[in-house]
Amino acid sequence: QAIARDGIFPVLRPFSKGTLAGDEPRRAMVLTYLIAQTGIFIGDLNAVAPILTNFFLITYTLTNLAAFFLELSGVPNWRP
Repeated sequence: QAIARDGIFPVLRPFSKGTLAGDEPRRAMVLTYLIAQTGIFIGDLNAVAPILTNFFLITYTLTNLAAFFLELSGVPNWRP
């Protein structure tokens, strides 16, 4: 919900709205449910595993890349 509210990805704009009471991200919860159900309906672990592996590898790569650039830039408040 917070990423959708930033407006970086216009495709996510419908997910920026929350409930009236409590501002809970119900639309995002439904989307997450549908993605999980798609993985379950595929049913074959060998078909789902490469997709999940790639998401984790991209996450770790971008985290390490951000740490590398912060170390390279010499920002005084950066502590690894």
